[in-house]
Amino acid sequence: MAKTASERRLAKRSSALAQLADSNPEHLKRVLETLLRGWVNEARYRASAFRHETGNDAPLKAFAVIEHAQRALLALGPQAVSLGQGMLATLRHECAKAVAEAGGRHLYLSAVDCTTKLRMCNVRDRRRD
Repeated sequence: MAKTASERRLAKRSSALAQLADSNPEHLKRVLETLLRGWVNEARYRASAFRHETGNDAPLKAFAVIEHAQRALLALGPQAVSLGQGMLATLRHECAKAVAEAGGRHLYLSAVDCTTKLRMCNVRDRRRD
């Protein structure tokens, strides 16, 4: 079965992180902080695209970054437990914050559940078409 380019990059990055975890743990922490900043920026970019897309799964694309980060951190083995959990919690928070900022204040200041509010907004937009 053929791998996509992104799967090959992920495998290459994972093996490099695993080697770095064995050889230089301090440098690994700096590399992971850099990766975290990149993942947060990617989540913000995907969340900002939420305003322009009309599909119901548009906000969920920002959260796909978390799955990508989890796969990259799995290669670290035991180090992923201590370093990865904090990073993933930060990434989850930043993804939620990015989607809330992209959706607008009315989505997270409302008494109605955010998912319901998103569906209502999408229905209203479709009626205008």
